[in-house]
Amino acid sequence: MKILCIGSATYDINLPVDTYPKENTSALINTKIECGGGTASNAAYLLAKWKMNSYFAGLIGRDENGLKILKEFNEVGVNTSYLELNKDVITPTSMILISTAKTRTILNYNPLNEYKYSMELDINPDVILMDGSEYETASKSLDENIDAISILDCRYLTKEVIELAKRSTYLIISEHFASKLADIKIEYTNPDSIINAYLYLKKIFKYSNIILVLDTKGCIYEDDGIKRMPAFKVDTKDITGSMDIFIGAFTYGISNGFEIEKSLKYAMVARALSLKKFGGRNSIPELNEVEDNYGALK
Repeated sequence: MKILCIGSATYDINLPVDTYPKENTSALINTKIECGGGTASNAAYLLAKWKMNSYFAGLIGRDENGLKILKEFNEVGVNTSYLELNKDVITPTSMILISTAKTRTILNYNPLNEYKYSMELDINPDVILMDGSEYETASKSLDENIDAISILDCRYLTKEVIELAKRSTYLIISEHFASKLADIKIEYTNPDSIINAYLYLKKIFKYSNIILVLDTKGCIYEDDGIKRMPAFKVDTKDITGSMDIFIGAFTYGISNGFEIEKSLKYAMVARALSLKKFGGRNSIPELNEVEDNYGALK
C-alpha cells in the first residue's frame, strides 16, 4: 500500500509562554521546541512512524532547516524520493507562540510563492493525501491515478482547494472552511446550523465523503445517515498540528481498509493525545497509544 502525501513542509519553532508579550517589551522563553511541520509533511511522518509505506512530495530549501526536515523523515522511514531540496529557495518557517491560556499565535514566513514543485512523480500510489498546496502536482496525480483513494485537507478556502475537493474521495473540512463556504455561522447551541452547513457541503461536493471537523465538538460524517462523533476529552496544552495528526491517522485507517467510523475513531484519539503535548510533529502519538485508548471513545 503506497501512500503519497503532496503538499507543504515547514520548519516550526514552538515557544510556550505564560502570557503573550506586550508591545515594546521583552519576554524570557524557557522552552523552545523545534520540528518539521505542514499538513502533508506531518501526515507523511505519522504514517511512516506507524509503519506505513509513506512518500512525501513537496519543495523545501537545501538549507539548515530543510536538512533537518530531511533527517526527521529519514529517521522514521518516509520515502523522500520525491522531496525536492532546492538550493535556490529558503525553507518556510513558522514561529508559534503558545499561551498557557490554550491559544496560539503563528507567524509564517513562506518565501516559496515564486517557486513550484518540479519533480516528476513516477509512482502509482494506492492513496493520495493532499493539503491543497502544490495544486498542479496534486491535480496531475489525481488524473494519472484515477483508482487511487484521495484525501484532501480543506482548511483554506481557495479556488484550487475547491477544484481538488470536487475530485477527491474524502474531504476533511474545517469548521472555518465550512462556515465561510456555506455562509452559515456555526453555533454549537444551534444544531441546525451545523446540519445545514453539512448539507450545503454535500450539495457542493456531491461525489465525496465529507467529514466536518468541529473545533471542540468532534466531527460530523455520513454512514447510513448523518452522524456526530464526540471529541475525546483531554487536558489540552496545545492544538498545534492536531488537525494534521487527525488527517494522518484517518488516512492510516482508510489505507488499512477500516470502515469510516473506525478510521475516524483512530483520528479522534490520535488528535486528542497530541493535544496533551506542546508542538506539532513531536506530539504525534505512537500507534500503540492510540490503540490502547481507542475503547475510551464512546
